[in-house]
Amino acid sequence: MSTFGRADRRLGRRPAKLGRCATAGEISGLRHVLRTTVTLPRRNTLVEPECHCGGGSVNTHALFVVGRGLIAISFIVSAIGKASNWKDTIGLMQMHRMPWPTLGLTSAILIEIVGGVCLLIGTFLYPTVIALFAYVALATAFIPLQDVLKNQGRESAVPVIGSNIAILGGLVLVLALKGY
Repeated sequence: MSTFGRADRRLGRRPAKLGRCATAGEISGLRHVLRTTVTLPRRNTLVEPECHCGGGSVNTHALFVVGRGLIAISFIVSAIGKASNWKDTIGLMQMHRMPWPTLGLTSAILIEIVGGVCLLIGTFLYPTVIALFAYVALATAFIPLQDVLKNQGRESAVPVIGSNIAILGGLVLVLALKGY
């Protein structure tokens, strides 16, 4: 006999028949059975799925940390590159007619370093990902997308747009896996 049948018999109720709606008492009995027989994981916990490639389990938390770290390193390295080539980066920003290039470059370096470090150590993930997402989307719109639309340096701009879209996808996955 099924679990529901035993519970119904224990509670003095008949099981619901197919083709009709369950009564309030039958629903209450079902809730009791579910509460006593099913244990659900707590909310916002990472469930480790089984790996079907030789046994064991995949540690999803470790993969999440590694992926987040790789994205963080790309932002930190980019900030170091911008800071070490300050004059060239300012010239590129002026060539694309960006307003206040010095302020823009300073804020870009600050966003990339602070955002990269926060991603790396895993603090303030939600605001960090939102800020980095907005930064990457705006940076893509200001420089490589303009190059493609004006047909200037199209060969180098298209891969940059593709990699920026991949970074945006990675940032969305950080939020998805964190449970927001």
